[in-house]
Amino acid sequence: MSRLALVAFAVALFGCKEPPKDAPAAASSVAPASSPAAAAPASAAPSASVAAVPSASAAPSHSPHCEVEVFGKVTNMPKNLQKGAEVVVFVAQNDCLADDAQILGHSEVGSDGNLVIEVFPKWGTDVTICAAVVPGEGKPSVSYGKAKGKFHAEAEGEVTFNDVTIDLAPGKPHVFPKDASDVPPSKMPSSMASAAPSAAASAAPSAKTAPPAKKP
Repeated sequence: MSRLALVAFAVALFGCKEPPKDAPAAASSVAPASSPAAAAPASAAPSASVAAVPSASAAPSHSPHCEVEVFGKVTNMPKNLQKGAEVVVFVAQNDCLADDAQILGHSEVGSDGNLVIEVFPKWGTDVTICAAVVPGEGKPSVSYGKAKGKFHAEAEGEVTFNDVTIDLAPGKPHVFPKDASDVPPSKMPSSMASAAPSAAASAAPSAKTAPPAKKP
């Protein structure tokens, strides 16, 4: 083959090849920074409203009843009592001479006129004190009297009324009610109960007590 033919063949061989193209730029491996999500504001929990609790009413610092002791003398005592009759002292929550008197307690008066009784009226109230010649249970008295003065029952421990005087005098027939059933029973004063039995007996021959309160 001639030299000219070889040159033409070489040109044809290399001339048909396309020059290499530039490689595409490599994609960035770094992802674009995402815009930070706006933090949703935390919804504040509603503050629980605390209801004001009313303070409980303070319980009374004292008993509903007051202990009352009465010592004294009944004057104008009868010289001779009929059989079954006795001189009795009555203590009432209201007027002891009223037909509807609320009798807190009663007690027989000694033959010498000495009276002793303990009752339990409502706290902060006044009581009245009477004495009468009682011919028999449920029978009207025609000789009786009422102590003068104010007897207020309000103190811690006990209230003591000394030197109470009741004068017996004739009056229209009057029946003293029985002891109220809804009050604490009367009894011998604690100061007398702790004394010698003979002394207590001479001061109050037979103390009467109210029946216990009935349960509803």
